[in-house]
Amino acid sequence: MNNPFFIHNPVRIKKSSHIFATIVVSFLLSVSPVYATDISSQSIVALTNTSRAERGIATLVQNQTLTQAAYSKANDMVKNNYFDHYSPTGSTPWSFMLANGYDYSIAGENLAMDFATAEGINKAWLASPSHARNELNPDFTDIGVAVVHGQLAGSDTTLVVQMFGRKQSPLAKTILQSSLVTTVSHILGINS
Repeated sequence: MNNPFFIHNPVRIKKSSHIFATIVVSFLLSVSPVYATDISSQSIVALTNTSRAERGIATLVQNQTLTQAAYSKANDMVKNNYFDHYSPTGSTPWSFMLANGYDYSIAGENLAMDFATAEGINKAWLASPSHARNELNPDFTDIGVAVVHGQLAGSDTTLVVQMFGRKQSPLAKTILQSSLVTTVSHILGINS
């Protein structure tokens, strides 16, 4: 039976399969790993809270202001081409928090780059004593996470900034300000 719509030629199919496979493999190899990641701020927060809950530590609340501070820090790292807790211009993690309006009584920061999965990042942080201390610190109540794709040192990468904190209570802030005014008054010899 001659059906013009069904041509069975094993050699042609085999060649077509090889060409198709070559195109697919070439495409997959050309995709930049930075965009082939499985990392989101939600997955980082979820994994962090799971790690805390498994150890009987209260979970963290995602704080919008702290998240904005984390994005400010991540974008600053890309813009100024560095990967460090302290920027070349002298900015600290705490200055990003304060600049975005997060008044903290205690705070911490974890950084990661060049990971393909959120699970890989979380595993690495938990394996590092200083990062695990931040992630599992029972004094922290808030979390903000930024995931930014960009270039550092000419290479595509995914940067993750994880910020932790506990907001300063209004009473503590008032006491601190009052104490500061009293101290300055005494130093200057002003009676209040």
